Amino acid sequence: NIWMRCLEGRTLGWHTLKKLEGKRMECGGEWYSTGWARQVFRHYIRYLYSIGKLDWDTYTRLLLVIPGRRYGRRMSQKPIALEDVARTLEVLREKRKDIYMLYLLMLFSAIRFEHALRMLRDWRPGEKVYVPYLNRNITRLECPGEFCRYYMGSERDRKPVGFAYFPRQLLSLIEGYRDKLPNRRRIEKVVARLGGLMPKYIRIYALREMKAVFGETDVWRFLTSKFGELTVTARHYMDLLNEADTLYPKYLHHINQTLLAKQSRTTSANTQPNKTH
Repeated sequence: NIWMRCLEGRTLGWHTLKKLEGKRMECGGEWYSTGWARQVFRHYIRYLYSIGKLDWDTYTRLLLVIPGRRYGRRMSQKPIALEDVARTLEVLREKRKDIYMLYLLMLFSAIRFEHALRMLRDWRPGEKVYVPYLNRNITRLECPGEFCRYYMGSERDRKPVGFAYFPRQLLSLIEGYRDKLPNRRRIEKVVARLGGLMPKYIRIYALREMKAVFGETDVWRFLTSKFGELTVTARHYMDLLNEADTLYPKYLHHINQTLLAKQSRTTSANTQPNKTH
């Protein structure tokens, strides 16, 4: 109703953008929240780009001017103890190496459960693809140093994902166990039976830890595929990729020094993770 009353039929110009960019907008002498209207606007911009009516630079600029809703509060409201994550990884390492590999991938990359499964299912490391916003061809899997990044190429999806970063040492586990993974529901049942944390909590934990390392910066947004919140335009994406390559090892070392060290100290613990999250 707010969209139809205040924005339907308006020209996509400066006045419309000014109306939407704040938290509230005036319409017919009354003030309304712009939260849902901004979401509808951003979906419409994605639609225009998908049918070729907008170029990439205009598309990214419009998404930058009209920010989406922020989910940081929801993420911080979920308490996830370091001890629970460490115990979960230890149990999976002993009993289910395939799911252990999946959890490590999510922990180091902070990608969603569904995206991690898709990546492992459609694993094509040697494929050459063209990335429009980088303006060059890349190999899906590239390992520039102590880490690797795999190009997912779903930046325009409702739940976008671009690159998945992970340590080079994880490659052997991926090659050895990716074909052995059961389906999504089966994985959740196995983890629940073992008393471990559900996959979504591993991702939330990774998001929080990565944000603690990098802050709410463009590098953090790029690594976690929050493309709609980036403050750069198309011509600067290559610089952002290079910056992410330079800084990602900092997160890698952080996880190794905190979580994996904690995991080794809890190897002999008999208590199970607290499942009330």
